[in-house]
Amino acid sequence: MAYKSTSLLCMLLICLLTGCAHSDLVHQTSSIDALLQGEYGPLISVAQLKEQGDTGIGTFEHLDGEMLMLNGIVYQIKSDGTIHQRDNATQIPFATVKFFKADQTLSISDDLTFAQLSKQLDQHLPTENYFHAFIIRGTFKSVKTRSVPRQTPPYPPLIEVVKVQPTWTFENVTGRLVGFKCPTFSKGLNVPGYHLHFLRDDHSGGGHVLDFTTDEIHVQIDSSRQWQLTLPDTDFFREMNLAKDRSKELHKVEKDR
Repeated sequence: MAYKSTSLLCMLLICLLTGCAHSDLVHQTSSIDALLQGEYGPLISVAQLKEQGDTGIGTFEHLDGEMLMLNGIVYQIKSDGTIHQRDNATQIPFATVKFFKADQTLSISDDLTFAQLSKQLDQHLPTENYFHAFIIRGTFKSVKTRSVPRQTPPYPPLIEVVKVQPTWTFENVTGRLVGFKCPTFSKGLNVPGYHLHFLRDDHSGGGHVLDFTTDEIHVQIDSSRQWQLTLPDTDFFREMNLAKDRSKELHKVEKDR
């Protein structure tokens, strides 16, 4: 009985000491520049990812589609447009996740494009220098997305992959946008600015967001001052040239519509 009481006390102390930091911490696996150069191999399992967060975005081993994590469930949006829930053994080469706890909530009924909504959301952020996670639910007049197709070794760089990526435009849909706005100083490590993935409520489509027009949406924002980055433990990464500024390449990969 005494042993159980001591164990419970230890668990409570750990929660008190780490709980606040744990909820505020953004976890990132690999760097965006490594992904741009073809680091698509297994780095972390879904089981391990769930220990780091319940909400986020990323991709899968072999660059096999777009990842959206919400409420601890990991969804794979494949290049054929199908949606799959992935099990704990699934491997991830790149992801950004956190345990989501909203600091702010907004309701917006205007017709706004991605660029227009970004500017409006910027006005509500406490600073441009933190990491901000978003869950945006509601109805959209249109959402344009893409998903990257599965690759086989030797892996081509991402800029070559997106030349043949399929895109979709969904009209008058309900769904959720999940993602982050990362600060400018994260260049080379993550995607500076807004990076969102979409999932339809009926799970019939989604992907990496290229553009949208809102109808009525509900926005949750979770701002974080803590960011943890785990780099790949691979020969490919250790020998990679990371000195080059790949900002233009990243813009073409992430933002070109």
